[in-house]
Amino acid sequence: MELIEDDLDVRPGQRIIVTGATGGVGRAAVFAARRRGAQVTAAVRAKHRMAAAAIADAVILTDAPLPAGLAPFDSIADTVGGEAANGLLDLLKSGGVLSSVSTTPVGDIRGLDVISRRFSCHPDPARLAELGLALAAGKFGMPPVHAMKLAEAAEAHRRIEAPGAGKIVLTVAR
Repeated sequence: MELIEDDLDVRPGQRIIVTGATGGVGRAAVFAARRRGAQVTAAVRAKHRMAAAAIADAVILTDAPLPAGLAPFDSIADTVGGEAANGLLDLLKSGGVLSSVSTTPVGDIRGLDVISRRFSCHPDPARLAELGLALAAGKFGMPPVHAMKLAEAAEAHRRIEAPGAGKIVLTVAR
């Protein structure tokens, strides 16, 4: 929510792209942007199209050529980084902002009249409680969480390095 509310300061009527919109951070970003009255376009891989269509106003695919005629967007909330974000930079309006929470760098923006920056969230108990209540009330959903034993931590790390791994929680047997 900080990415949408504080860093991008999304306002009613703005057009925003959220990369990785069906992941945990992406879903929270879509929820926060829509709550602020923005028109939200989910940028996802084709296999996530249906899930993205259920939560966003529009969907564009990051693993297919972009359709012609997409109007300029005010901002991009990037949760993926790399090629997924790079391929969308031309969709930003002049002065538009791409803010990324990803550790995968966004490409070179030289020659483009846009702003690209990295955003790092700081835990905010009030916002987390608000998200928890919205989740419990069914106002938005989260991807499945997979539990693995702490002894399987190495395998868990291998899994999360692959795209689409979902969320993994390590548990300690008692």
